[in-house]
Amino acid sequence: MKNGVTPVNLAGTVKRNLAVLAFTQALITIIVQTFVVHVPVTIILLGGSATLAGLGTAFMWGGKLVTTYQMGRLMDMVGRMPLVMAGMALLAVSAAAAGLSALQHLLVPYLVVLVLFGIGRGMADNSRIAAGDMLPPEKRGLGTGFLLTGSLAGTLAATPMIAAVHTWAGEDSIAAAYFATIPFAAAGFLSAFSVRPDPLQIARIHLHGNPRRAQPQARGLREIMTPTLIFAYASSAITTGVMVAFMSLASLLLHTHDIPISIISLVVTIHVIGMYAFSVPLGRAADMLGRVLVTVSGVVVCAVGAYITAVGGSLPLVTPGMFLVGVGWSAATVGSLALISDETAPEERGKALGLNDTSIALASLATPILASAVLEHLGATALGLVGLSSAAPPLLLAKTFKSPREN
Repeated sequence: MKNGVTPVNLAGTVKRNLAVLAFTQALITIIVQTFVVHVPVTIILLGGSATLAGLGTAFMWGGKLVTTYQMGRLMDMVGRMPLVMAGMALLAVSAAAAGLSALQHLLVPYLVVLVLFGIGRGMADNSRIAAGDMLPPEKRGLGTGFLLTGSLAGTLAATPMIAAVHTWAGEDSIAAAYFATIPFAAAGFLSAFSVRPDPLQIARIHLHGNPRRAQPQARGLREIMTPTLIFAYASSAITTGVMVAFMSLASLLLHTHDIPISIISLVVTIHVIGMYAFSVPLGRAADMLGRVLVTVSGVVVCAVGAYITAVGGSLPLVTPGMFLVGVGWSAATVGSLALISDETAPEERGKALGLNDTSIALASLATPILASAVLEHLGATALGLVGLSSAAPPLLLAKTFKSPREN
């Protein structure tokens, strides 16, 4: 059989691939965190406004809107890893272009680079679907959590890396930080290349016992859009949109209060630890207690964290608020990704994930702009209430269908 993989020796192959993909996620996180910390500050230094700083983060996260659905369909035809490798290559190009734009003080090209970065990040993030491909339903939550936990190592590595670059590079430290991520993107490309066989082939072995067997025709988009998937899409999009908006505004707020960038990076680190440190137990909970319960709980925790962050305003309150936003996002993401995998066949799973990423991109583009406008015109309390009310749509959608049994 191709690559020598049969149902007999499949378990060892899956463990190895999951470990490699977790390492890839760690590398992606280092790159993303470097951009998250520096994007608002870079835009201000290049002559942009506070509102534009929030828009820049929306570009960074919303850029993947351009290609996510099409890339998902392509994944179902050619496999998962070619898209991941292409995404890592695009992240390397984006990092180089961002550094050059910062050195040359070019605001408009820098904003274009953020869109390019968003596309590359969206492609690289396709590795998340591998747990749904390579594991049976009763272990998908745990596997998804394991992949996300790989990002914790990247989070812990990003802060000292950023601090070291700012210490050594002097006045060009922001540009140097972007350049410093290029080797991590190259390593991510190589690690993705080493994943053999492709997770889509493993999914076919699980389902059919043969990766080369003729596959059934995938369902159309209307057939995929069940109430269960609509709930998963809404939960994932809303929590990600809230996270993106409040990450940007928290960073900007601390910067305007003369908090050093090293401290801002530490706050972002604590937030990202919340995003990933508990993903394994949350994944296990999704397998044992149900996807919907874990997803809804994450939506609520994320909304409460957003309220605390906005209303608190100061470092002692922004820090725990952002931590809760991260934990809530983690629970909603683990639960919704496992739910999407449960509801789809391998030949349509990439398309379904692409549609999910499209909804995430829309939310990531719109929410920071809305949040910035609310903060500027209505104040922090109104922003907190908007964050708190974000939990309402998923809670209402959860009542429109009977919770499926995932185990």
